[in-house]
Amino acid sequence: MVILPSAPVNPSGRVIYDAIMGKIEPELVSQNLFKLDELSSRGTKKERSARKRRYVNALRKYRDEYEKYLSSLRQAVRRFERDARRFAESESKRLNDDPFLKSVQPYFN
Repeated sequence: MVILPSAPVNPSGRVIYDAIMGKIEPELVSQNLFKLDELSSRGTKKERSARKRRYVNALRKYRDEYEKYLSSLRQAVRRFERDARRFAESESKRLNDDPFLKSVQPYFN
């Protein structure tokens, strides 16, 4: 028997961004973005330059990880579609093979 699958969860953009970016560069998660001006003015010129490079690298890494996430999500949706189709086909076959339903079908035509 095929069981109807659960639909993939659709989190918000902020949740996705924070989940990915939090592993890469915690200073760039959404709740910290408003602090970036303050952070960028701290430290020596060399430290600010290093922070800027770190942020640029973090954003590149984020884009790569986001693409991996989207690929994974596409696969989950394709699996859901396949399983839903199998479920519908199985239910259709089960209903068509049901003797009671066959016996009452002429009354609905």
